[in-house]
Amino acid sequence: SVDGQPVADYGAFVRAFHDANGRDVAVGFTGPDGGVTATVTPAPAFLSASSDAVDLLGLTPPTRIDGVGEDSPAGAAGVEAGDLLARLGDTAWPTVEEVFRIAGTAGRSPLAIEVFRNNRTLPLDDVSTRRDRVGIALSRDLDVARLGQVRLGSPLAAASLPGGSVVESVNETPVTDWAGLQRALQQAVRDADRLQIGVRLNVADRPRETVDVPVSAALRDRVETAGWQPPAGLGLGLMQVELKANGPVHAVGLGLQKSKQFVQQTYLTLLRLFQGSVKVNNLRGPVGIVDQGSKFAREGWAYYLFFLGLISVNLAVLNFLPLPIVDGGHMVFLIYEKIVGKPASPGVQTAVALIGLVGMAALFLYITYNDIARLIFG
Repeated sequence: SVDGQPVADYGAFVRAFHDANGRDVAVGFTGPDGGVTATVTPAPAFLSASSDAVDLLGLTPPTRIDGVGEDSPAGAAGVEAGDLLARLGDTAWPTVEEVFRIAGTAGRSPLAIEVFRNNRTLPLDDVSTRRDRVGIALSRDLDVARLGQVRLGSPLAAASLPGGSVVESVNETPVTDWAGLQRALQQAVRDADRLQIGVRLNVADRPRETVDVPVSAALRDRVETAGWQPPAGLGLGLMQVELKANGPVHAVGLGLQKSKQFVQQTYLTLLRLFQGSVKVNNLRGPVGIVDQGSKFAREGWAYYLFFLGLISVNLAVLNFLPLPIVDGGHMVFLIYEKIVGKPASPGVQTAVALIGLVGMAALFLYITYNDIARLIFG
């Protein structure tokens, strides 16, 4: 329950935090040994500034390094857990999303890296990526209202606030963390026509500066619609529920229902591949399938048969895609023959088949290489 109101699913749980508008909520948990209630402060969900970034009036939280991999490039450079990432490559105070982009496009080029530690910026040895990673676990640092980037074109961009500066107040309301910053901004835009934002600058002697921002209708709308969500540290995990049929007829219906879901998920994955939000190196080939299958087999026959069914559904979907050398490609030629009244010429069919074969072979080799590298290097 949240504030005494029962929640039936995780979606209702998230909506309850959003509806709380930043105020503390009482979250109730029940279990075999009884129940317990905890007071939880919602975390800001920010606003979507682009497809892969979040901000609050153009302000972005810094990227915190939660862990450093053993024998990782970042560890060898001197990065420590708890550091804030002040620079990676040519980007100052990169967001979490930018870190992945920078590391993924660096190739063999070493990257300059700086961290913010003990209230000062430390340049470290350059790092080289290993399989598009530098070996750090990341999160957004929301514990202090410290600024990472200030996006160009945002209401505070003209103030040229340096990364690492800390917001201390909004219209004389003290601010300590990002949740407090969002609450103060939402209250201020309802009560005033201007924002007086007090900032402790990350420069020599750390002077304090007040930034004056007029509250326009667009700014008020952006701040008031900033959302709230359960904090990441709440530590909720996924609950596993046994799915068991009551009889043969129910089992057939359940199998059809799950097969439909797997077909939809496969098409959605293909769509995300074209959109770029799912990377090709996340796919699995024969080596990866055998590796995953062995893990399911160790769990028992039920898990293994479920895995085989999942693979069969995926292969059925791929087989009917309009691609050369699979059944879907043959269907395209048959449709063409029906419309035109004659089949495509042998030369066209041979060229298309050859292109499809080369493309499939290249994809197979690339995925197999990734599978083997994943098994060897983790």
